[in-house]
Amino acid sequence: MLPFARRDFQENIVFQDDNAPAHRARRVIDFLEDEKVQHMDWPAISPDLNPIQNLRSEISRGLNNMGNPPTKRG
Repeated sequence: MLPFARRDFQENIVFQDDNAPAHRARRVIDFLEDEKVQHMDWPAISPDLNPIQNLRSEISRGLNNMGNPPTKRG
């Protein structure tokens, strides 16, 4: 990925991850430092990196704004 990113974005590369253990391994951090890739700090379990959370929020807002919202019947 890095050669492609450097070709298309030159030096404007910022690595953003979701704080998964694989992304925070010492080997990965050392590699990014050696390659001079800027790393963006990002909170773990961020809804910005999990689009389904945004969709759930949209659906909840839509249901809450309905004049006669659906109800669950068992």
